[in-house]
Amino acid sequence: MMRSFFLITLLLAAGTWCPAQVSGRCVLPLSIIDSESQSVIRVDVSDLKIRVGDATVPILSLKKQAPSNVVLLLDSSRQMSGDNIQRNRQLLLLYWLAASAPSQVGLLAYTGKIDGILQGKETVLSELRSRGSREEILGGESAFMPALLQTAKAMRSAPGDAIFVIGPAFMPTLRSDREELLRILQQRGIRLFYMQFSFSNYRANSNNLVAELTKEARESGGEGFTWPELSGPKSAIEDVRDRLVNEMYRYFLVEFDRPSKEPQDAPIIVTLTDSTSSAHLLFPARAICK
Repeated sequence: MMRSFFLITLLLAAGTWCPAQVSGRCVLPLSIIDSESQSVIRVDVSDLKIRVGDATVPILSLKKQAPSNVVLLLDSSRQMSGDNIQRNRQLLLLYWLAASAPSQVGLLAYTGKIDGILQGKETVLSELRSRGSREEILGGESAFMPALLQTAKAMRSAPGDAIFVIGPAFMPTLRSDREELLRILQQRGIRLFYMQFSFSNYRANSNNLVAELTKEARESGGEGFTWPELSGPKSAIEDVRDRLVNEMYRYFLVEFDRPSKEPQDAPIIVTLTDSTSSAHLLFPARAICK
């Protein structure tokens, strides 16, 4: 049941859009996930179809890709306080993601203030080990959205790079901040993966933030979801780790030309040619066009 709870929903309804000021050749990071939450690694150009407005366009290339840069965000504010088991699980998940990163990985820790981004896999792993070996005093109001915005602006990015953040259950965010965040993510081709860290007594009051951040995450080509219950199966945290590795670290870059006869705001829709396939597609709400 826990595995089926984490299956990705098909993200096709919103479509994707080329920036209005750009036309010509476009690239789109695309994750293809099967019904077991595993990445599909054998896909041919003939397996995909791209429509721009009313026109079906040829795919110029389809390349397996891994992110060149990933930044993990660690919230140590009092909003993240809870029992030690949950806190250690959070650190363990970040450690696994850092250890599995295919290339450059960074860590940004914050409470009410934002530290600098630690760079380098060994540096990040050492910091997470250190935090896991000591009792950490959590405090201050969370700088959740400022930390996200600072990271999106500061990281050196290529299409398909990713930010992963475990956020608190209670954290009001301004719509203008979320819109600015999404604009930066889409302009730079960064995908956001957001996980709500909460406990059972917080659940009823935290749905709004999950819905808001999940929307921005999906429109960036990422995903938003909720931390597994402590009372759930022992394998729940491993399922989350495997899902994130497949979504964040394994994807395709699809290259195509946007036809000049179509309006600049014509929607881009990506589908599988096999209509019976149970695979799910994740892609951002804007292509990166030159």
